[in-house]
Amino acid sequence: MKFQQNLLDYISTSLLTIGETVSVAESVTSGLLQPR
Repeated sequence: MKFQQNLLDYISTSLLTIGETVSVAESVTSGLLQPR
């Protein structure tokens, strides 16, 4: 799924503004992300 760049930019700016980050780890999903 390809996200719109402006949505990603908005999320990035919002998180940086409040000092938060997002981290992702992948192991057995063959490169796919799974929600937890």
